[in-house]
Amino acid sequence: MKIPHEVIINGVDFADPMTPMEVAALYGVDVKTVMRWENAGKLSSFRTLGGHRRFSRKQVMDKMISS
Repeated sequence: MKIPHEVIINGVDFADPMTPMEVAALYGVDVKTVMRWENAGKLSSFRTLGGHRRFSRKQVMDKMISS
């Protein structure tokens, strides 16, 4: 889902959100690991109206580069 403008929540840019499955595939881990990272505060997320988690693509990529 592409959003053409900035979407900033609590200082985190969510303009191009990723699903937990996309994050897991990028890191080569299980989806449950991504949820643990979110619960531990390592990644920020927001919930859609349907209750699904979405992660900041910018934050995920920045964390990958700094790892």
